[in-house]
Amino acid sequence: MLKGDHYFRTLCNKVKAFIDSLEVSKEQVLGIGFAVQALTTKDGKEIIYGKILDCTGLRIERFSTYLDYPCRFLHDAKCAATTELWIRNDIGDAIYLSIGMHLGGAIIIHNQIEMGNEGYSGTVEHMTINPNGPPCYCGKKGCMETFCSVSALLREEETLDSFFSELREGVTSYVLRWDDFLKHLAFSIGNVHQVIDREVILGGHLSPYLIEQDIDILHDKIRKQAAFPSKESFVHLSRSPKNGVPVGAALPFIMDFIYSI
Repeated sequence: MLKGDHYFRTLCNKVKAFIDSLEVSKEQVLGIGFAVQALTTKDGKEIIYGKILDCTGLRIERFSTYLDYPCRFLHDAKCAATTELWIRNDIGDAIYLSIGMHLGGAIIIHNQIEMGNEGYSGTVEHMTINPNGPPCYCGKKGCMETFCSVSALLREEETLDSFFSELREGVTSYVLRWDDFLKHLAFSIGNVHQVIDREVILGGHLSPYLIEQDIDILHDKIRKQAAFPSKESFVHLSRSPKNGVPVGAALPFIMDFIYSI
């Protein structure tokens, strides 16, 4: 974790410069949300698990000391799920899965993000799918993260653009790798769906590359390994824009304001 104040002070100065460029009054800024690849307390004041960024225990005061606005930390996947809720009115309960370089998950219950008792709710990325699998950054082996993230899919120096270009051209080695990836993703989604019988929304960096055929294959693989195969399709692509995470970091302040009127 960055222990010195230089990073925090520099970032906050950039935030203040951006706010100044908007030429708005201080009262018009409802708050500042920091979307992080980490789990946070329910009130957003502290990071309780931040191995990717090595920031466990970081408190919001490291930022709010320099920013005269309400500030809070928010889990990035939960931010994306919040944006999903905001832009569409057909979600009741759902499981949101963000597939980026790392995985992230969120559970939507009664049109809001379910945090759980300690803030861990929705962290399906650390569900073990093979105890003898590759090591995960959390310290376990064979987590969903190690099989179903973009990092698990791509090889060194490969990009999603280059991978899907080869895949859509039908290059055999890429087709086989993609099939193996979908097999693990189907296994994982099937397990989650067995426990929480709700819609599944796929977002993150991978989602813009997915086509209807991919979703059909995924559904077929899920049904073949399910104890109770679903007759209806329940896996859907995210409708949120590419900036769904930063939008979702701002939305809690906006919703609090709307509800206060």
